[in-house]
Amino acid sequence: MSLISIGSIWVGSRGERETIEMHDLLEEMGRTIVQEQCIEDPGKRSRLFNDKEVYPVLKSNTKTSNVEAIFLSWYNVAERPLKCVNFKVMSKLRLLIVDGGYKLNASLDLPNALRYLSWKGYPLESLPSKFSPKNLVELHMPYSKVKKLWKKDKRLVNLQVIDLPSTFLTEVPNLSGV
Repeated sequence: MSLISIGSIWVGSRGERETIEMHDLLEEMGRTIVQEQCIEDPGKRSRLFNDKEVYPVLKSNTKTSNVEAIFLSWYNVAERPLKCVNFKVMSKLRLLIVDGGYKLNASLDLPNALRYLSWKGYPLESLPSKFSPKNLVELHMPYSKVKKLWKKDKRLVNLQVIDLPSTFLTEVPNLSGV
């Protein structure tokens, strides 16, 4: 099964990895096309590209099966009150890229369908206990406050890349099933 995304993240399938470069104008055109879909309700789009689109979806905390990818700078969301950051209501969310998050004053839920998680500055000491990383292919958490990824051993059958450069990390997860 392949994962394809906008930008130069990665394209590939099991056993093979390739990178793809995309011209900035082509990337901008793709974003514009997606942003013109459901202008009044960003939760009906397949991709959300900024905090102005993501915040209303998180605040309403209503179930949406359309969102597959989120690109978010947490710095602007952190200034707005949220009791719960529930990405789990986005049942098709496969790709989550967050920049920042040192100010997370809410509970956090992640969907088990996630394949790619990149959270620069992840603010918590571990991933949510209800999160099952069985579908996770890549995990990137630079500058995070992670001490231990999860409390119990998890099956990481699909994990191919793990990047945890954290000065707080005290325990490495069991990677024998990878």
